[in-house]
Amino acid sequence: GLAALGDHDFFVVDSVQAMKAEEGGGWPGTPGQVRAAAQMCISAAKERSIPAVLVGHITKEGRIAGPMLLEHMVDGVLTFSGEDYSPYRMLRANKNRFGSTEELGVFEMGEKGLFPVDDVSSLYWNKAELSVPGVAMTMVLEGSLPLAAEIQSLAAGTAFPYPRRTARGIDLNKIQLFAAVLEKRCGIGCGLFDIYVNVAGGLQLKEPASDLALCAALASSVRDIPLPEKCLFLGEVGLAGEIRPVTRLPRRLQEASRLGFTRAVISSRENQMKGAPMETLRAATLKEALKEVMR
Repeated sequence: GLAALGDHDFFVVDSVQAMKAEEGGGWPGTPGQVRAAAQMCISAAKERSIPAVLVGHITKEGRIAGPMLLEHMVDGVLTFSGEDYSPYRMLRANKNRFGSTEELGVFEMGEKGLFPVDDVSSLYWNKAELSVPGVAMTMVLEGSLPLAAEIQSLAAGTAFPYPRRTARGIDLNKIQLFAAVLEKRCGIGCGLFDIYVNVAGGLQLKEPASDLALCAALASSVRDIPLPEKCLFLGEVGLAGEIRPVTRLPRRLQEASRLGFTRAVISSRENQMKGAPMETLRAATLKEALKEVMR
């Protein structure tokens, strides 16, 4: 048990749900036992002034199994996750009592174990030089880390009265919503097409900063016109067709410039930047932006 720690400088418990505390009562893994076992480990770490790591199981929803009190008892909560089809694993901080939770660690699982990924920003981008209709690029933030995201859209004529909409890596409702915005505000009808949208590399897009890139990909696919090469789309799009500013734009542009992008389409409401790392095209509305890039 913990009495055998001796003069060790660090200890790991795997897992806290499998430990049994005498004063906890019940079987290991029950709420009372998990709470008592965690408190026992925390007390041992504080008495010796050494760090301790408690490995715990998570539920299907991604939450720590057991009582919610466990998250409040510790100084930090890290989640280590990944998809079955991907060799990459993400290390995120959900709680950090003494620092930021915006950092992200990305590791690749190989034959000899886990290794850190050096260039995370281009992880989900294949750096294709040839521009293809229906493909738009954006920069999304995972914590404080900008990632290049490639949104692919394919519009195919439909023979059915209700066109099909399929999405992977992005909310299907967004496709329905922006297809309506494109038709009403920009005159680009999507009703005669089955639309398929994919985010390359298995990346999941949730933040609104990718709205403009999604709209550009849809419009480019329906019109069968490629978008400019090395061009980035950054903006939130509203139902009125307006383009809204995004958070941390300078950080996104700086990283995009490092990756080789030379132009960015952004909202006209963004603050003026001195010494922007690339050419910026400012547009107030989606119609105005598409007119500039789909000539």
